[in-house]
Amino acid sequence: MSHRLLQAKDNGYPSRVVFLDISKAFDKIVHSGLLCKLQHLGVSGSFFNLMESYLLGRSQFVQISNTNSDILHTSCGVPQGSVFGLLLFVVYVNDISKNIESSISLFADDIVLSYFSKCPYNLHSVLLSDLKTLQSRADLGSISFNESKTNVVALSSNVSHHPPLQLANYILSEEDSHKQLGLIFHRSLSWHTHVLSLYHKVIT
Repeated sequence: MSHRLLQAKDNGYPSRVVFLDISKAFDKIVHSGLLCKLQHLGVSGSFFNLMESYLLGRSQFVQISNTNSDILHTSCGVPQGSVFGLLLFVVYVNDISKNIESSISLFADDIVLSYFSKCPYNLHSVLLSDLKTLQSRADLGSISFNESKTNVVALSSNVSHHPPLQLANYILSEEDSHKQLGLIFHRSLSWHTHVLSLYHKVIT
């Protein structure tokens, strides 16, 4: 993603990037929907039976000191910290990228949309359309985005003002930088802010 954005900068194209965070990602996976997606991918036979057994019939309760809550059966979520958990989550959200015009990067519960164009209104219209598409696909899968952790960065742009982007009924905040998977992406596409952050961690 960084390489693609730097290429756009070198060619004189302003870019705009939307960093999205899926809220309570691993808890929102609907078991029946996940099993349908596994079948659609061609998973069958004993391995499908194993996955079905792994997901279905689970229950949970809360324990505080020596007091337990009632046991509730769950129809959503995958066990976190397991090998299968992350793989099944990726299977569940992988088709969310269909019919997206901008570049999309998926990593676990993080989604990044990026698009470049010399026309700021084209930047806006494409990303706004893709956000609507993502929202509609997320609604179908009972997925929700964490609006407070979702923001926009206009990279390498001389444009003084970009029209605001909206996700559902929430206006996304425009920031100068965003930390993504440990890397700080600054609107200048310089790594100065990231290196400075690492420097302060080392000296403190």
